[in-house]
Amino acid sequence: MGSRSLLKIVSLGLFLGMGLSLPSGSAAEPLQIRPIRDPSQISEKTRAAMERRQQFPHELFSPGAKRPPLRSREDILSPILGTAQANPDTARLAIIRISFAADVISPDSTTGDGRFDLRTDTGIPVDPPPHNKTYFEAHGAALARYYRSQSYGGLEIVTTVLPEEENGSFELSDMAAYGPWRVEQSAELIARAERFVFESLQAADASGTFNFSDFDYFVIVHAGADFQGDVNRDTPYDIPAFTLTFGEPLELTTGSVDRALVLPESSSQDGLLAALNGVFAHECGHLIGRLPDLYNIFSLDSQVGFWSLMDSGDNIAAIVVDPETNEEFEARGIFPTSFDPWSKLQFFGSAAQPVEVQESYDELLTATQLDPTIPLVSIDPFEYFLVENRALDLDGNGFPFVRQDSTTGVFMGPVADPDNPEGGGDLEWDAVLPGGGVLIWHIDDRIVLPALADRGQVNLGFRRQGVAMEEADGINDFLLFTGILGRPDDLFFEGNNTEFGPNTTPSSASNAGDATGITIRIQGAPDRTMGLQVDRNYAQSGWPVPVTEDTELAHGLLLDLDANGTREFLFGFADVGAKGPGLRAITGLDALGQPVDFDDQAAGINPFATSTSEFSRPLVGASAFRFNPSEKPRPAVATITRNGRVSLFGGEGAGDSGSMNFTYSALGGPVLLEAPAGQSESWIITAGLSELTTVDGQGNVIESEPALLSEFEAPTAGPVVTPEAQVRTNTGLVTVPYVGAVAYGNQLELFTPGSLVEIEEPSRAFTLDEPIVHLLGGYLESEPQPNLVAIGLTQVWVLSPEEGVIKSWALPESLAVGAQPIIADLNQDQRGEIVIPGRAGNVFVYRGNGSLLRGWPLGVGAGSPKNLMAADLDGDADLDLLVLDREGVFHGLTFGAESLPEYPRSLGPFDIVSAWMAPFDEGGMSWVATTSNATLAAMRFPDAVPHPGDWRAPGSEVSGGFFAEFSNAEPTAGADAPNSLLAYPNPARGQDVELRFSLAANETPRFTVFDVSGREIPVEIELRGDPSLGENAAVLRVDDLAPGLYVCRLEKSGANGSSTETTKVAILR
Repeated sequence: MGSRSLLKIVSLGLFLGMGLSLPSGSAAEPLQIRPIRDPSQISEKTRAAMERRQQFPHELFSPGAKRPPLRSREDILSPILGTAQANPDTARLAIIRISFAADVISPDSTTGDGRFDLRTDTGIPVDPPPHNKTYFEAHGAALARYYRSQSYGGLEIVTTVLPEEENGSFELSDMAAYGPWRVEQSAELIARAERFVFESLQAADASGTFNFSDFDYFVIVHAGADFQGDVNRDTPYDIPAFTLTFGEPLELTTGSVDRALVLPESSSQDGLLAALNGVFAHECGHLIGRLPDLYNIFSLDSQVGFWSLMDSGDNIAAIVVDPETNEEFEARGIFPTSFDPWSKLQFFGSAAQPVEVQESYDELLTATQLDPTIPLVSIDPFEYFLVENRALDLDGNGFPFVRQDSTTGVFMGPVADPDNPEGGGDLEWDAVLPGGGVLIWHIDDRIVLPALADRGQVNLGFRRQGVAMEEADGINDFLLFTGILGRPDDLFFEGNNTEFGPNTTPSSASNAGDATGITIRIQGAPDRTMGLQVDRNYAQSGWPVPVTEDTELAHGLLLDLDANGTREFLFGFADVGAKGPGLRAITGLDALGQPVDFDDQAAGINPFATSTSEFSRPLVGASAFRFNPSEKPRPAVATITRNGRVSLFGGEGAGDSGSMNFTYSALGGPVLLEAPAGQSESWIITAGLSELTTVDGQGNVIESEPALLSEFEAPTAGPVVTPEAQVRTNTGLVTVPYVGAVAYGNQLELFTPGSLVEIEEPSRAFTLDEPIVHLLGGYLESEPQPNLVAIGLTQVWVLSPEEGVIKSWALPESLAVGAQPIIADLNQDQRGEIVIPGRAGNVFVYRGNGSLLRGWPLGVGAGSPKNLMAADLDGDADLDLLVLDREGVFHGLTFGAESLPEYPRSLGPFDIVSAWMAPFDEGGMSWVATTSNATLAAMRFPDAVPHPGDWRAPGSEVSGGFFAEFSNAEPTAGADAPNSLLAYPNPARGQDVELRFSLAANETPRFTVFDVSGREIPVEIELRGDPSLGENAAVLRVDDLAPGLYVCRLEKSGANGSSTETTKVAILR
């Protein structure tokens, strides 16, 4: 074999085979190829040999050793990653040969005699001796060829074999002193590895023949075979192949070393032939690239098989056929397969080119061996897919040509077909894979980054894979432990599976099972170019938008400020760099995440400069705000800074009055109002220190009304402004265009903006039992009269401007109010519901009478939700709830507490400052937010449509102030009705039981309670409000009931007769 220069390789692909007869000829013609891809053709002998191969961890760490951080998704996509470098990086690699003066236990427990095999003419076909300097130089050259190809020319490896003598080596005492070895990662084993590595380096240092500082990386090659290849398991003193990272650098005479690679002189033993090429390339992934193993480092089970060098791609077999004798042999590691794309982006970040897919992508995907482009399809900031084309046959000749070094017999890797030198045959490292086509990789930094900070356990099996492969056939061979390390059906191509999406197997769901809206389609048979189409249905092109770490984001809103027919996302920001607080302003982005140019507008609103005090209140906007009687209405945005300054900015056609700053005691609000009849300017409503102020568009104070009960207090909630309400005055009930409310601790104050009328004092201020945390407005009854809802830490109060408090109830102990509550008519009965998110991840939905809507409360993950909105998410004209949980996952819920199709959806773990939802472009509704993570986030909801009663932001356009508009929907009889009488909680322990039931039009209810003997029990049952169409509620008082089981009977009587329903109720103490 030593004289043979060009070989052809037979791909084995699925398992490693082993042949016993070896070719004996020396003809120079290429060897023949016979592909084997069917597992049934693998011999039992080969299968048994592979199963008995020792699985030893390739990467070891000394106590105190730390793995350097690798690139996250954000790092991979950062602008510092450019095109391939003009001058490649150079890695200077020292190959240090180590032999042993004695091997006292050989041949019983080691392979060889402690010396390098320097024999000639052995007939060994793979890595034949003599294993001298020339032999290792050839392996260094083969390694350099492989890495030059994988890095797209970005990495050049230069090797030097030491000592310089052809047959020389540095000598240790006895090989037996460094064993035995076992398959484990114990402290004893680490200490043994350290001792061998340290003493080898010290022996080389003691020779004084070279300078350690001349090299970047160090490889120790020892005499004998490796522990992993001990198929017969009879030589436990064979030293494994591994890479060791030291806890502290080893200081030597001419330099220091912090990690080193250990290799045997040959990997062949016990009839199993193996080339050093594979394991050498794999270990350099650890040594130079600092990459982790992608197999399970604890169980040592494969996780992505042959498809990555960092799993089992170093161990794939090829069948080499001698054309003279037709004899063949099987050998591992002749061709190390390619790195997976994640490893390439980590290792060759200056050469591998990630392309982030926005909303869609439709391009030809060239074989990864030829093109560094790697499409990256984001799920959220931590999780994403990578797509690559693995072509087996780049030059179209049906097989790879392989060059074997004419002097040493070392396999040098693929070379170009002499008849097609430009076809790419010299890059066909993947020719021995089981098949070709498109691979889709699933990366999850939530697993990867913590693992890299620990021991590198990137892949740990089911639900714990940080770098996984989506197998196109839907059969996860790796996690099912089938022993199959790759099939042709694992890849996507025409003739197999061509689509990867929400409803396919495998699916494009996140690792948590959340819908991603991602569909990837593949066009064409396996080839060097294939078609790739990607759709991200929930993506907003250009988003998320990062800002510098020195920027603090404030509140934002969606508003068409320049009146061009398309909304902009306006938000506050502050430069909080090391030099101290700088610019604090408002600016805007368009739907593509690009800055909006407002330069053609007067008053310098690009950006809107404001005071040096940061924003503390939401931005509010109006599409048609009238600044003064002489100007037409136009868009406007307003905010309040922490020093009480009100800033009002006008949009299109602003004129001289387009930017106003008013300084007075403004702490709550603002609310922008259209002027009532008879007035020619719009109004701004704010709450200050026990003071309620109305200002016109010129900054003129129309009214500054002191609070009635509170004095010099800051508002704790509000103001909220309700439209068209009745109030009590000294002359009786009067209907006014607006009624405002603001909370000062436990005091709730009402006012009429602009002093349109004077509310009589008994109806103007109310003292509640505890401080008010949230204040809302909406329509909670079928008649068109607005209500106010005050929410404290433990109670809820419902008020009307006319009557004051009309209902109150205690919140359950399990409900600690979390994110902003809302009001929305979820069941379309023309009566709004109060939706309160709890800090424990539960969401409660109450009617205005204090009863819970059927199916609620509902858990939506652990911890307090970050954001809550009501919108028509599926376009069916019904309102739904959109809840963003603590983990950054959206839950879409119907009024019946059922999850909508294609929910949950993952946004990512952003800390939300404020969020809005509205049409942003022609792609439906978009959810857009400012965060405290130096990022502006967005997600598209393509099926959502605007709805008259939705709650999509902390204040609607024009009215603002946390008031839910009326839905104008027709009431639906029984739309929310259960099929039977329900009791909650059940069983009940120390608390009253709520009974929920449905009534038809004009039906009346009557309750009776019985014990298990059938005896009627006198007990109080109180209806919540008057009986009405749809769902109703009543309260069963349990104070006088003994513990036990009871039956509650409901008799409903109406024009169509009567009916009876029952339910069992358990009372505990």
